[in-house]
Amino acid sequence: MITETDIPLEERIFQLLQHLGIEKAHFAARIPRDWQAVLAAYPKSVASLTLLCPRRVEARSLVALASRLLVVTGDQGHDAHTLLSSLGDLPDAAIVTLQDYLAGTATDVAADRRDDIANAMLGFLAGIDREQNVQRVSLPEGQ
Repeated sequence: MITETDIPLEERIFQLLQHLGIEKAHFAARIPRDWQAVLAAYPKSVASLTLLCPRRVEARSLVALASRLLVVTGDQGHDAHTLLSSLGDLPDAAIVTLQDYLAGTATDVAADRRDDIANAMLGFLAGIDREQNVQRVSLPEGQ
């Protein structure tokens, strides 16, 4: 008997999108294992990807998505400088640098810089929705 935990996470996410009638969705993540499998298995389902203070980015895996990629990073620390230099290989990606911010492995960037991230993401996502003609989905309350 197959249980839900036997089905890979990316497949469960895709099934959920189908169930809700969502053709494309915006994804946000911090670490590669949170987004790589979905992007590899279902690239047409990814309307955009926002990376919140990733420690590193392998540009090769994101080239096809670069125009639909937002990277939010701090301006302090070795990881931030390494990340910013690697993003040079993705000139179409949008980059937002949080001033006076050091993202550590245990920091919660969304809690620490909520308003900065919300403003950056909302503007970016509105542009992607217009470019990609992403259809809004209205779900009944409780869905």
